Amino acid sequence: MRTTVIVILTLLGACVSEEERPARQAAADDVCGASKLQVLVGLPFDSGSFETEGQPLRVLPPGSAMTMDHNPARLNVDLDEAATVTRIWCG
Repeated sequence: MRTTVIVILTLLGACVSEEERPARQAAADDVCGASKLQVLVGLPFDSGSFETEGQPLRVLPPGSAMTMDHNPARLNVDLDEAATVTRIWCG
């Protein structure tokens, strides 16, 4: 009986369509709201507003040290040598 319940629950979990998985994963990966700020990639850092509404913000110039702790709510902004935004991501 217990094995049957486990098998049924496993099969129900597999019912998510292949089309839904990327959308669900994308939503889970964008806790910090980075997707809304992608229009700022390629612009000077000081030309954009990186309002995070109480969430942590980490700005990473080239060669800067970065902790390896993963915080999905933290907005990360990578810059190049000219202080141009090269990447915006959560983590």
